[in-house]
Amino acid sequence: MPVTPTDHWVEHKSTVPATKDEKVELFVRERDGTPPGSPTNRKAVLMLHGRSVPVLAG
Repeated sequence: MPVTPTDHWVEHKSTVPATKDEKVELFVRERDGTPPGSPTNRKAVLMLHGRSVPVLAG
């Protein structure tokens, strides 16, 4: 089953001190590999990419 990627830009009001209260856009890539006929009550998984550190613990 192919995985379909969909890219999104989500508007957000920054809470980071350097850009506090400024409008920023967060990039989100949705990957959907749900087989046809799958149950609709499945739970979503959110994976966050680390900035300059590994995402997965070693």
